[in-house]
Amino acid sequence: MSHVLPNTLILASLVFIASAQAAPRDEIASTLADQQSVAVTIYNDNLALIKDTRRVFNQGKIVVVN
Repeated sequence: MSHVLPNTLILASLVFIASAQAAPRDEIASTLADQQSVAVTIYNDNLALIKDTRRVFNQGKIVVVN
């Protein structure tokens, strides 16, 4: 029981450090000019699937991070 508080503090510190090191990336805004196609599929019970295909990234190597 005496190890719970120190372990919790260490874990919280690691989570805080990991989130602080994640540098914000430049946001890429998508406009209507980026749109290549749109498809709509309508299902029963008022359900629909919309597929919107856009070209947003430039040519070359892209690294996507969560």
